[in-house]
Amino acid sequence: MRGKVFAFVAHEGALVVKLPEQRIGELTADGIAAPMIMRGRPLREWAEISPDAAETWAALIDEAHRFVDAITP
Repeated sequence: MRGKVFAFVAHEGALVVKLPEQRIGELTADGIAAPMIMRGRPLREWAEISPDAAETWAALIDEAHRFVDAITP
């Protein structure tokens, strides 16, 4: 992806994806995701998806890939 990260598995086993801020809000409201926290602050375009929601991972990885591809020059 032209050197851009769009998804990874955190050391706790959660999937971390980069998506538009609005989509992160939707996933959080639905209880599927939690905002990724770094240095005590939530990151606007990053969310953590629990291993308990692994059935959603493939679709979210694909969505994150398309998002980052669209915003990467």
